[in-house]
Amino acid sequence: MNDRTETQTAKQDTGDIPVDRIWTVPNIMSFFRLLLIPVIMWVYLAKKDYVLVAVLLVISGITDVADGYVARHFNQVSNLGKMLDPIADKFTEGILMILLALRFPLMWMLVGVFAVGAFLMSFWGIRAINRSHFVNPAHWYGKITTVILYAATFTLLLWDSIPMKAANIIIVVCTLLVIGNVTMYGLFYMKLRRERLKQGLKK
Repeated sequence: MNDRTETQTAKQDTGDIPVDRIWTVPNIMSFFRLLLIPVIMWVYLAKKDYVLVAVLLVISGITDVADGYVARHFNQVSNLGKMLDPIADKFTEGILMILLALRFPLMWMLVGVFAVGAFLMSFWGIRAINRSHFVNPAHWYGKITTVILYAATFTLLLWDSIPMKAANIIIVVCTLLVIGNVTMYGLFYMKLRRERLKQGLKK
């Protein structure tokens, strides 16, 4: 399949709308989520206003849901958007974990696992893009992981008197969840690679 055919196929997948656009409403919302990260850091570290941090996270989460809805229902899916959305998620989650690690030392374990997982998924995703010129969207298990991580973050943020034992249990569960999520993505990319090898052999 040549580049022109691949481009035409990508357009068909998104309602004949080019998938290489930058300035779409979903992409702007993803950029907005990235810009919220330094604000969240400042409020957490300088103001120590954890309730306001939670409010900012809610705003970030709303734009996360909204950008996916707009992209799908108004034919504004783009390859950049498929990359920006998980990047905004990963950076927001990662920064929050680091901030919470200042209060809950075991969180550094989750930070390390999360960082390794993010690196592996980025590596697999970039390799897939280089080979197919197409960005794979987030999968259901990735979205579920994101929701649970945010729920855990809200719990640790807003429950000031949470026992350290309870906090550690939450952190361990989240760590296992991240490991499971990375494993699922690894299996997905392995399957994708096998299918492409089979297609190459057939040709």
